[in-house]
Amino acid sequence: MDVTFNEPVLARVQDTDGRSELLEIKTARQAISAMHRRGLGGYQIDDPEWQTAANKLIQAALYPSGERTAEAREALLKIAAERSNAKLDA
Repeated sequence: MDVTFNEPVLARVQDTDGRSELLEIKTARQAISAMHRRGLGGYQIDDPEWQTAANKLIQAALYPSGERTAEAREALLKIAAERSNAKLDA
C-alpha cells in the first residue's frame, strides 16, 4: 500500500535528454524514485537534508500513516525547493 500525499509535489528534474521538466510526485515511492533515478535534490547523499528526506520517504513507504506521509512530503518539498532555487541562481 502506498499512501498518496494530500497534495502532489511539483519538482524540476532532468529528463533522459538532460532537459529540465516538471514532475508531479504523488506518493512516497514516486518521490524515492525521483530522488534516485531523476536526481531530485542533486543526489547529494552526504547532505543531511537529502538524507532526512530519503529516510522520511522510506519510512512513509514502508509504514504508511498520515503523519509519516505528511512529514515525508514536507522533507521532499524542502529539497525540491532548494534544487529549484539553485537552478535559478545558476
